[in-house]
Amino acid sequence: MCGIASFLSNNRWREEIDNSWLNDIAEAMRTAAKGELAEAEAPLEALAGRFSDLMSFSLHMELVSNPDALARVESLRDDLRTLRNRASLHLKEGVRTDELEALLEKLEDYLWQVNEEVLANLDRVRAIMPADIAGDASRLACHYLAWGTEQVLESIDKLEVRGRDSAGVAVSLLLPAGVDPEKGLSAEERTELSDRVNICDADTRQVIIRKLDDGRTVCRFLYKVAQLVGQLGDNGSALRDFIRTDSLLWKMGGGLTGLNIIAHTRWASNGIISVPNCHPVDAGGRRRLHRAGKNHVRA
Repeated sequence: MCGIASFLSNNRWREEIDNSWLNDIAEAMRTAAKGELAEAEAPLEALAGRFSDLMSFSLHMELVSNPDALARVESLRDDLRTLRNRASLHLKEGVRTDELEALLEKLEDYLWQVNEEVLANLDRVRAIMPADIAGDASRLACHYLAWGTEQVLESIDKLEVRGRDSAGVAVSLLLPAGVDPEKGLSAEERTELSDRVNICDADTRQVIIRKLDDGRTVCRFLYKVAQLVGQLGDNGSALRDFIRTDSLLWKMGGGLTGLNIIAHTRWASNGIISVPNCHPVDAGGRRRLHRAGKNHVRA
């Protein structure tokens, strides 16, 4: 048994998107919270139509950088809770109709989504980042790296019931053409990178650097954990610690233009329970490139 989760980026994360739609929905929900329950139907439908925008990186960053936008979403959550409680009370008092039950279900769904998947996600994403980067909204690429990685790890958390004696995540950064992946690294960090590109057997903390034909560079960071006995959540916690404390990842990720991630959790039905036997594994056939006294790996 196993579980697999992945993340493939596009270019929308770098676009400035108009999130003014949120004001109209929040205002309509506030009116409904002060009026009749039936008035909540229209803003709920509008919210359903904005599902992708609600879950977007654009809105996430607006909440990170704009206190007014954060206050609006918190107000929207509070009004959804007020309406949910009123609808629940009506049902308990015996005013039971199909329409009211359907409205309560929608209110509960969107209250959970706004509170857990939008607002609480702000803290989860910050927690996977170094503190100095988490507090700097101008580090857009690093915030995107954290946002995408946390989405995948949350999925792996949910899939651990399918197997949890081993887990791993591969984070691939796409750097633009002409950018040296070692640019900005200290001498100590360059030495660490040299050591990590020479890690064999797809072991944890391995880094693979691959030059694409169009001049862009892919840097893949690998993190794994294996344990004979563990509780639900232990592997995710360990992987998050590896990622948060990896200075090379955050230094090199600051210039990314694309992000691809794949993660895996399982019971080790083939082979022993060990970090090298965790997935993702090396596809084999790697060719090492020697440059500037260092061995880089071409996949």
